Amino acid sequence: FEDLNRQLPPTAAPNGSSQGGVGSGGGSGDPGDGGIGCVEISTPITTLFGNEYSSEPFSSVRQGAVLKSGSNIPNVVYKVHGDQATDNLYYLRTANDIEIEVSPGHRVYLGFMDVHGIAVSALEIGASILTCLNGRDEVSKVIECTAMGKRARVGTFTLKPGNKYLAGRRDVRWWQWWKRRQGACGIYCHNRKDINQI
Repeated sequence: FEDLNRQLPPTAAPNGSSQGGVGSGGGSGDPGDGGIGCVEISTPITTLFGNEYSSEPFSSVRQGAVLKSGSNIPNVVYKVHGDQATDNLYYLRTANDIEIEVSPGHRVYLGFMDVHGIAVSALEIGASILTCLNGRDEVSKVIECTAMGKRARVGTFTLKPGNKYLAGRRDVRWWQWWKRRQGACGIYCHNRKDINQI
């Protein structure tokens, strides 16, 4: 495992950040962002097995896994990049109770027509982002987007043929048992890493 307390030289850590990263990728420039958007390693990722979707933590996803992409063509994991770190983890929550923890430069999609996404650190409360609730894609408003200043291990994927995948969980309290229906839930994320950036 990577030593999360290790300090990198300034050339490897732009803007004085203590975190290095793979490529620049148009990062947010926020402290703790190494220029690559990543999810916290325990984040549920929606995968496809046969004709059924299931959820497993990022740390369990392997090369060759098939991920929900929001279209009829799923994306395949070409490579897993799980050796990243951030010192400024963000917590994001939407009005339909979907939540995710990510690095500041992690990109999410603003809607069905968005192809590039936006860094979480640039989101504002009330912005609409693309989610999936019980297997149905829908746009939901951001109700919380907080920089926690927390250091954590994060990771991302190289995908093909596209860049989109579904990550996160639905936060349902025990007294909301009627909301516990079956189906994929999460926020659509951009991996910001294609097959030419291996």
